[in-house]
Order: sequence, then structure tokens, then C-alpha cells
Amino acid sequence: MGRAEPTVPNRASRRIAGLCFALMATAVPALAQDDEPAAAKPAAQAADTPADRVKQLMPEVERRRNAINAELRRLAESPARGDDAWANEWAGEYSCGLTGVTTIISLAPRSGIVCIREGCYSTWEVNTGDIILADATGASLKLVDQPKPSALQTLDSEMYFVRWGERRYLIARSKLEEFCNAYNAGTLAKRDFWVYPLHRDDRGKNTPTTPPKVAAEFAGLLLTDPIDAGVVKVGDVSTERLESGELVMRGTLTLDAGSADHVVRGLAFHLVNSKQPLSARVVRTEEHLSEARFVQTFTDQAKADPPKNGAWMSTLDRGTSCDNVRPAKR
Repeated sequence: MGRAEPTVPNRASRRIAGLCFALMATAVPALAQDDEPAAAKPAAQAADTPADRVKQLMPEVERRRNAINAELRRLAESPARGDDAWANEWAGEYSCGLTGVTTIISLAPRSGIVCIREGCYSTWEVNTGDIILADATGASLKLVDQPKPSALQTLDSEMYFVRWGERRYLIARSKLEEFCNAYNAGTLAKRDFWVYPLHRDDRGKNTPTTPPKVAAEFAGLLLTDPIDAGVVKVGDVSTERLESGELVMRGTLTLDAGSADHVVRGLAFHLVNSKQPLSARVVRTEEHLSEARFVQTFTDQAKADPPKNGAWMSTLDRGTSCDNVRPAKR
């Protein structure tokens, strides 16, 4: 069962409701203690470092991973039915990785989910949990550890199943906006396996020529044609020097394209023909204007110039080698 149909609202509501119910269930015993405090119990020893946490969780991770693999073998012989039918298309092993870093996520309807991030010589991070509710659009999870936001984050309490041509992806909710913008920029095919977990059976499949099929709430971010815009105002620019010596620049841009030009919140624009690549994310729109914010890190201070009025930006990442001639506005 594919992702051809947009997310059905009541399904998404069921997943969220299931997550809330599970959280409330864990909270009730703690609230009950306010009436009659129970005898104090020795607290579980906290993990001092990420390596300690990996060591703590690894027995459970290995147990659950074995259970997932066994369930996947059973599904291959006897397809799931009823509420678990989503697993026939979406259960399995997903992976992505940069040079020296690999993330592997395995999931099955009854056995739950396991995530392992490994470096060349050690395991950096592990996580595991239960699938509270799932359908053909995605899954709500109850994880042992709440993932911390980072550039390498691949796991959330809400995960979405995304089909792009013949390829199946498992995308964290916090990364789905970025995924859509990568498609608009024309960079998704170049970096998909590095950043977004791809189903093991889909590696090596042809690059799709059609847009990805994403949840309805994110579908408005996917463009059929690039949107070009000019910078008409630059404001709130600030810089910060990091201990590494790098320079972080933040600021706000006003662009001459708005809702009438199909600009929506969350859409990313990329500076064209600049000394240093720079991207800004739309946070507010008017009919013919939009406001976008950027956070950019520079290793070379000589290139740390904010965009100027009249600069050209596009949802397509045109790079730094193209002609600095803005196409006629649509």
C-alpha cells in the first residue's frame, strides 16, 4: 500500500492520541504519589556519558533487534493483516550515513523499533522503543530516550513513511520539511542516502523523476517549478565567534515573493552566485512579500558578508557558478 493518498486526518489524530494516552499512562502513578508519598527507592544510576548510555541500553537493543528480525522473517512468509497491514510495505531495515558514520533503523509492528548510530570504531548512540500506533502514513513511537535535535538526527516520536518513486524512506517529523526543501533545491538525489534513512531493499534503485509523496501537511512545500525572489530588505544581522574560530551569522531577509507566488512558511531559499552558500527559511508571508531567517556558519571571515538588497535567491540551489541574472518573475 503506497503513499499515493495524502494523510487521512483521522489516522494522524489516532497516532497522536495514542501517543498522548501512553504518556498519560506513565504520568498517573507519579501524580498519585502526591497524596501519600511512597518510601524512597534508590534511583537508577544515571549514565555519565553517551558511551555509558550505550552500554546501559545495549542488552535491550540487542534483545529487541533479534525480535524484530524474527518478526520480519515471519512477515516474509505470512503477510500482516488488519491494523498491521502497513508493515507489508514499510517494515524492515532503513539506513543512511556520512563518511565514517552509519545509522541503522529497524522496525516491525509488534517488536517495535531500534536505532543504532555507529562510527568507524565504536557505537555512538542507540535508542529503542514501542510502536504505539501506525498506519500506511507513519508511526507514533514511545522511545526510551527522547532524541536531541542535531544535524544527524534521524529519529523522532513521530516518524513518516515517504515514497519517492521506487524508493521508500523513514523520515523523522523534524526532518520532513528539510527533505521537501532538498527536493526543491535539486539536491535530494545527491544526498538522500547520506541524510535520510532509505529502505535496505531500495538501495541502487533509479533516481525518481516525480515528486515525493509526503504527508498532506507538508505537501504544500513541494514545488513543480522553482520560485525566484529578490532581497528587498536585510535586518537583524548579528554575528558570534565560536571557540573553534568559526563565525556564525544570523539575520532576517525580506523577499519580493509571497503567498500569491506560492511561497509558504518553511520554504527554503538559496542565495545565488555568492562567495559563500547561504540559505534562509520562510517564517512569515504576505501576498507579495515574505520574511525569511538565516543562520550561517563561515570558516572564512572574508566571505562572511550578509546578503545585500537586490541579491537574487531561489528555491532551486543554483550554486555559485551560474550567471547572476535573475529570470523573469512568474
